[in-house]
Amino acid sequence: MAKNNNQIPNRVYEALKAEILSMRLEPGYSISEIETSKRFNVSRTPVRDAFRRLESDGLIEVNPHIGTFVSLIDLETISDIMYMREKIEIGIVEDLATIITQAQIFRLKVILVKQKELLSRESDDKELSLEFINLDNDFHRMIFELAGKEGVWEMLNQLQNHYLRFRVFIDLNDKKRLSKLLDAHETILECIIQKDMTKIKDLYQHHLYDGVQDSTTKIFEYAK
Repeated sequence: MAKNNNQIPNRVYEALKAEILSMRLEPGYSISEIETSKRFNVSRTPVRDAFRRLESDGLIEVNPHIGTFVSLIDLETISDIMYMREKIEIGIVEDLATIITQAQIFRLKVILVKQKELLSRESDDKELSLEFINLDNDFHRMIFELAGKEGVWEMLNQLQNHYLRFRVFIDLNDKKRLSKLLDAHETILECIIQKDMTKIKDLYQHHLYDGVQDSTTKIFEYAK
């Protein structure tokens, strides 16, 4: 029974977190314990537990006597995360370039093939974009994993909630931007294979920051 009691708030938490990170629940959206408990057909206790975890993650803000809202995107946090990603990931790529095997190259290429297949579809819907973005994250995670630094990725990932929502915001339903991301991934892999670290440093600056300037005006509606 205790196991089931733990599973209920975890199920609610994971479902709400996925909806917030995918922007299905947009920044500023009002959510309540009562409505959420009805939606998931559970009591308010597991919903309250899920809300506590989401608040700890920085994904919702609980304002007593006012309400609970999906948190706005923190642009300062995003800037910090992008800086860390740039500095750390370039070092990870440099390490990987010295040890990468043909089998590992193949694993990275499989992800790129999946992304290319998605872009070849005529559909231009939200789910396609989200699937592409998930593969984008898989590509970067695998770079860390193959370099033996998956733990570093996990630590970064715990800090990336605002950044992940920002990524969804700037890339959603924009096949032109998704195509540019794929081109960048292919170039990153080629640089790793060729051990071209001079090019990789310049590429990463553009890859991580591309789209930020163009989206600045739009993101202010959802940012703090």
